[in-house]
Amino acid sequence: MYGYTIEQWFFLFCFYSLFGWCYESAYVSIKQKRWVNRGFMTGPFLPLYGSGAVMLLFVAAPFREHVWAVFLAGVVGATILEYLTGTVMEALFKVRYWDYSNMPFNYKGRISLFASLLWGVMAVFINYFLQVYVEKLVFFIPEKTLSVIDCVLLIGMVADFSLAFKEALNFKMALSKLSGIKENLQRIKQKLNSLTPIKGDELEQKRDFLWDGLTRHSAEIKNEIINLYSDYKENQAKKEHLKKEKWLYRILRNNPTMHSEKYKEILQELREHIKR
Repeated sequence: MYGYTIEQWFFLFCFYSLFGWCYESAYVSIKQKRWVNRGFMTGPFLPLYGSGAVMLLFVAAPFREHVWAVFLAGVVGATILEYLTGTVMEALFKVRYWDYSNMPFNYKGRISLFASLLWGVMAVFINYFLQVYVEKLVFFIPEKTLSVIDCVLLIGMVADFSLAFKEALNFKMALSKLSGIKENLQRIKQKLNSLTPIKGDELEQKRDFLWDGLTRHSAEIKNEIINLYSDYKENQAKKEHLKKEKWLYRILRNNPTMHSEKYKEILQELREHIKR
């Protein structure tokens, strides 16, 4: 195994988290043809890559004499890590921050054969090339200096992760609210459509006609239509207010492959709003 101290292991975790952020942000930015600050956190760190790299160094250590074994160890180890991370995040936030559903040989959109093979290639690249230079950097930094650097990085990453975690929970709540509002609007439209010849989506354009038509109904039905119309306007206002929250779109822009079976339609509406 590698003879690193805890401080050195943590520095390696931070270094590869930064390396992963640089790689992901560059790749997605080129693909999207715009700058994308990729990842769950706001700062330049992707902990999945940091954890993956550290794990790759561990699992590949016994097989370093055989490149093919390092490759396979990387494929298996990183695939398990990616699947578990994706499963936990989806359970917590009800969305997938990365999605392989459109790729062949994927499983539940959380892992795919191509991504797994890429992890294997990365395991070989890290163990036989990149880590050689990173290790020199780690051993070059004095122990006390490294401890200070680690403390600063730890405080920054914990603070960033805490804010990102809170924002992710708020994002889930916003999606839930938008989904509830969407259901309310559909219910109100259906009820109004059964009481008046004006369709729910024509209420605003034909409001005066609706008020004139109320004289043809009983007082009870009139009140019901008025209350339903009021509820419709109130829900529509809540929906528009939520859709103006800029942080929602920042999360979507930073995670263009984000997917959710539960909130699929809501995410699509928000993406269309971004395009407009």
